[in-house]
Amino acid sequence: MREEVMDTRADIESVSIHPLVLVNLSDGHTRLIAAREMSGSSSKSRAGVRATGVLLGKRVRNVLEVNHSFELKENPDGSFDREFGDTRMAQFEEIFPMLDVVGWYACDDQLRQSDLQRHTEIMELFCEKPVFLLLDVTKALKNEQSSTGYFETIPITVNVATDAQNSENLIFKQIPYNFLSTDSERIAVDHVLEHATSSDENSSDILLQHLKALRRSITMLMTRVDVISSYLEASQKGEIPWDARLMRAAAEVLPAERIPRLVLNSPRC
Repeated sequence: MREEVMDTRADIESVSIHPLVLVNLSDGHTRLIAAREMSGSSSKSRAGVRATGVLLGKRVRNVLEVNHSFELKENPDGSFDREFGDTRMAQFEEIFPMLDVVGWYACDDQLRQSDLQRHTEIMELFCEKPVFLLLDVTKALKNEQSSTGYFETIPITVNVATDAQNSENLIFKQIPYNFLSTDSERIAVDHVLEHATSSDENSSDILLQHLKALRRSITMLMTRVDVISSYLEASQKGEIPWDARLMRAAAEVLPAERIPRLVLNSPRC
């Protein structure tokens, strides 16, 4: 892991979260549920599904900005797979050299006793004073099944550990957070949500409209190609005057197999 380069002397007072982080958390948890259901587990076992990972960002004094995240694998004893974490971190450092590990996340409906131990692992492996972001997937699922389908507030909490000098006496404390996004992020998220919130029927309509437009474009293209091909054949037979400029333009547009050989080999081209 890279050495700590952020100023960690002051306690974190507020956190700004980019939307990509929430998209990553939701996607990771959804894929875990899908994998469990494909393996034959019942839907009642969803409560045991818990996605965990690392938060990447930047810290300026006591303000933390969380820009990205990636998932972590766990060992059979529940600890984080350090080798996997080192590999993933090295990959992210090549693409996002300005981002450091600033904490970790979990998708669950409540804090667990083991979270304090995992928080200590993050402190030892990645950074001195990490934050812990918890996404309440139970509230998110209930909201998805509601009549509106929209969140009044996003069910997450951001926590820091107090008494960080003594890992055996860590206690989580919630801190305020806000959401921060760039113009490009807002456009991307709006595009994702537009399709994610569409019903199956609406999604089918969108696909059907796209296929119809594609068919119209192909039909128009074939019509114009046939016109050019007919012109070339008529020129070859001497039915219409020869135009070298049009012949050269046709040779640039049409594939060779659609242009009569006599036209291509003619010295007038």
